[in-house]
Order: sequence, then C-alpha cells, then structure tokens
Amino acid sequence: MAEHTPGPWRATWCVGNKRLGTGDWAFFAPAKEFANTWHCLFVRGGRKTEQSEADARLAAAAPELLAVVRMAIDYANDTKEIFGINFSGDDAESYDNLMDAADAAINKAEGRGE
Repeated sequence: MAEHTPGPWRATWCVGNKRLGTGDWAFFAPAKEFANTWHCLFVRGGRKTEQSEADARLAAAAPELLAVVRMAIDYANDTKEIFGINFSGDDAESYDNLMDAADAAINKAEGRGE
C-alpha cells in the first residue's frame, strides 16, 4: 500500500464561479523535484464557508497530526516500559482506550480501517 504524500500540506481556495460563490479547495505539498514549488494533491469542490475552510485546515494538517499520534503512542509505550508502570482499574482502561483510538486512527489514515 502506498504511503501518503509527506507534509507539510497547504490548502488554497481557488474561485470557480464568483457569481455562485463556488470553487475548489486545492491541497498542495512540496514537490521534491524542484525547490520552492508545490504540486497539487487533490481538489475538493464546493462553496467557501467557515466550515469548508475549517475542513481544509484540518485536511492540510493531516500529515502532521498522523506523525503526532505515532509519536504519542511511542512515548506512552516507552514511558510505561521504562518506569515499569502497571496500570490497573480506571488507569488501565484509559490507557487501553487511548491506544485503541490511536491505532484505529492510524489504521484509517493508512487505509486499513473505516
């Protein structure tokens, strides 16, 4: 399975029809072949609204968010191992829930889950 395009990504609104207020959110990542250039990853059409702008910011942050989730899992597992932490009760359930949610998010991002 292919890996996603590494970040950073950026989102740019491209006006399509000014009268109708429609256009596209275009998502770009740095092109490795040429310095200071970007290539288009994908385009999401629609209207530019506060919600579509928030959606675009979230999508553009996806590579960094995925990296942070991976780092958090590694840190939590390393900390548990280094300090010999044995969770019990609510702490164990919270830890397990966190790890399950993080694994599910990574699997979804990598095409292995819903």
